[in-house]
Amino acid sequence: MEQLRSKNPLIIAEAGVAHFGELEKAFKLVDMAVDGGANYFKLQHYSTKDLYSYHMVEWRDRMKKKEVSDDFILEVYKYCLKKDIEFVLTPHTESALDVIKKINPPFIKIGSGELGNFPFLDKIKLLDKHIVISTGMHDKEDISRLVENFANYKPGITLLHCTTSYPTPTHSRNLKAITTLKAEYPSIRIGYSDHTDSFTSSIIAVALGAEIIEKHISLDFNIKNAQDWKVSCGPNNFKEYCQVLAESYESISNGALLVQQAENQSMDWAIKRSIAVKDIQIGETLNYSLFTANRCNEGIPISKVNKYIGKVIKSTVQAGDPICESYF
Repeated sequence: MEQLRSKNPLIIAEAGVAHFGELEKAFKLVDMAVDGGANYFKLQHYSTKDLYSYHMVEWRDRMKKKEVSDDFILEVYKYCLKKDIEFVLTPHTESALDVIKKINPPFIKIGSGELGNFPFLDKIKLLDKHIVISTGMHDKEDISRLVENFANYKPGITLLHCTTSYPTPTHSRNLKAITTLKAEYPSIRIGYSDHTDSFTSSIIAVALGAEIIEKHISLDFNIKNAQDWKVSCGPNNFKEYCQVLAESYESISNGALLVQQAENQSMDWAIKRSIAVKDIQIGETLNYSLFTANRCNEGIPISKVNKYIGKVIKSTVQAGDPICESYF
């Protein structure tokens, strides 16, 4: 899987089923992902009859309209190649696995709904790809069982903290779970799948150490019998979203307690330095009664003046002038 860039968290533009079965709309979603600066473009793939029970009539009707063929997926994959963005897929049913072999994605994305579905996950393993797994609706024990299932899986996994609610209310986002996952599983990459209606949670997730962020995108909003649009970025704000996350990531830096390069110019006007309060003659010994602290671009910084106290001054200094290190 692609290494984390120095200035960006990796971003999955999750188009899901926002194409509504229309190929041209899928292409426009790819364009949005590319223009925004995402690393990956993702769709979901399934057979409705294998995904939903006959008891789920409303959901079967909703999702059947968005079901697409393998050929549709392949056309979107080819368009992603043309646009130079990597294409990934979430398979919701076994029928989606064959096309994954054809597109050879950098990883496979598994949704939170596969909670405890280890027979299906074991079939995903046979594709021998890195697997990114959302952990919505998983508790601690569920995640432990999930990680144990992949203990000897050489391509490895990534876990995405997630709350399966559209949109997720503030009190249910539980973003500190990211730090918990990082501490509990230090050898596993941890990220965040964002189901909120703002940028805030993704920014916080990056600050907490999330290395990969999944965000829904859509061209259409206020759609009846649909929910992804409620948590999606659109053409007007996805690029800003990606830029904000890149800025957030770069702002974190390495945490070293150092004077930053950007501060050097400020040191000329902001730092207080040693300024003579009266004329000083050659041979006098520096003491606190001879100077005050004023902002100046010359002179010994007050933070360093103690090491010169008691030393003999080898130059005359007029009142109001800086006392410089070269005078000793």
